[in-house]
Amino acid sequence: MTTVFVFAFSVAVIAPAQYNLPDAPVWVPFAVIACGAIPMLVVMRATAPFVTYVHLQVPFYARRSREHLSSFLEKVPQNTEIDLTTIGNFGWPHVYRMRMAELRKAKHMFSAANLRRVPLTSSKPSRRPWWKGDLPMKFYVGNERVRVRGSTPWQRVWQQLKTA
Repeated sequence: MTTVFVFAFSVAVIAPAQYNLPDAPVWVPFAVIACGAIPMLVVMRATAPFVTYVHLQVPFYARRSREHLSSFLEKVPQNTEIDLTTIGNFGWPHVYRMRMAELRKAKHMFSAANLRRVPLTSSKPSRRPWWKGDLPMKFYVGNERVRVRGSTPWQRVWQQLKTA
């Protein structure tokens, strides 16, 4: 979000100030706008979407009691659907639905992603409009050192994910 503010500040404050200078060349405001956009574009390309919510589609029988939920979480079926809600670059939420069999733990040296989606189908997905961009295949769910009281369902699902 900081890079968005840097870009907005360079467009709204610095570029107009450079434009109003009598001795400045004409290209300087455009260069200021381009230089303000570079950090935002680098961060948008280099980072994975940050997951804010993980919604696990729990079957009806597992919702009846904690014991049923606990037995379901011991061995979660691979066809269980998981919704990952991410926050986009400009603050808008996006929801991505996938099956547990498509998710893998990821370890990348130069990326903030710790979860990777590997689609099960080998066929090419339907084409998306160009303005929507590609579906993300890497996500950042958070680190494992976060202190949570007790065991949450997501922590138990995380332990069952395969490592890529």
